[in-house]
Formats: sequence, C-alpha cells, structure tokens
Amino acid sequence: MPDVESVIDSNVTKPLLRDVTIEDLLGRSLATQSDVVDLTAIREKVVLVTGAAGSIGSELSLQMASYRPTHLILLDSNESDLHDVQLDLRLQYRDLQITPILGDITQPAELKAVFEQYHPEIVFHCAAYKHVPMLERYPHKAIQANVFGTKNLAELAHQFQVERFVLISTDKAIDPSSVMGQASACANSSFTICKCIRHAL
Repeated sequence: MPDVESVIDSNVTKPLLRDVTIEDLLGRSLATQSDVVDLTAIREKVVLVTGAAGSIGSELSLQMASYRPTHLILLDSNESDLHDVQLDLRLQYRDLQITPILGDITQPAELKAVFEQYHPEIVFHCAAYKHVPMLERYPHKAIQANVFGTKNLAELAHQFQVERFVLISTDKAIDPSSVMGQASACANSSFTICKCIRHAL
C-alpha cells in the first residue's frame, strides 16, 4: 500500500494496492550499473564462471552477460540448475555465445580440458560448499571442494595465463572456528594445504 502522504495527496494517482517487488524488501534503492565503472576488463573477453548455477554464480553470470563478453562459460556440477541458468541467459542475450559445462572443480583433468578448449581470459570462481551445518558433518568434503577445488582452478589459471582470477567464495569466515572457516582461511591465504587439513580436522 502507498504511504499515508501519498493517499492524502489528491494529485497523486497511485493505486491503493500493488504487487510486492524485490525493491520493497531490500530496504534500499536498487543497485544499478555505474557509468564510472570500467568494464573493459570484461568486455570482448572469454569469461568463465564456476558455480554458475548457484545463488551467487547465477546472479553473477547474469551480470557478466550484460557486460558484453565474447563468450560466457558456465561451469557447475548441478545439471538441472545449470540447464535452467543457461536457458534464462539465452532468452535475454540471444547474440551472446554461452557454453554450459557440467563439470567438477575437484577433478583437475576435467578443468584442464575446459582451459585447453576455451582459453578463458577472466575467471570468476564462485563454486564452493557453503552450508556450515552440513559440512561440519562432512569436513572432508569442505576440504576437497573449497580448498583443493580452488587450488586446482588457481593453478590452471596461472598455467594458462588468465588475465584476472576473482575469488568470489569459499567461505568468508574471519578468525575461523569451524571446518568451513578453516577451509576458507586455507583457500584465501598463504597457509599450506597440509596445515589447513591439520587445523580443520
């Protein structure tokens, strides 16, 4: 419903009822693309997004598509959501080359094949396990995906001379006290993999 002032003001012809929008729930104005942001790092580039079917990766993929890369590569291990994301993007960006890849960042050979075939210039790494209670039950999975998966991707990005590697998520814990936090500390710092496993377990 409109606010009281709008109802009282006879010059305003707003409907008394309307559907709720996402902007109503944000509690702030909607963030839009800024004219002062330099997008040349992405435009006309081959962009790889890992975890592209997840909540973060799918939104990032949508934003990347609007920045006019030459080729957008969507990598995820969830085939159903990956299919849905690429369909949504194809409907909105019909002229953009989009390649969905059903793959796993914990499999170095699979990842290397992607780099060999497509030679991504920009990598946005969103793929990670994020649900703390579940990963506390399966700490080896947190280490496998968030640490070794990130390591696999970073090494290939270095090997294939990727221009930019942006780590979006492993887990954002500070002063970690959980397995997820330890995995994050490992992937985001100079800790060795062995030290991370020792602390996490």
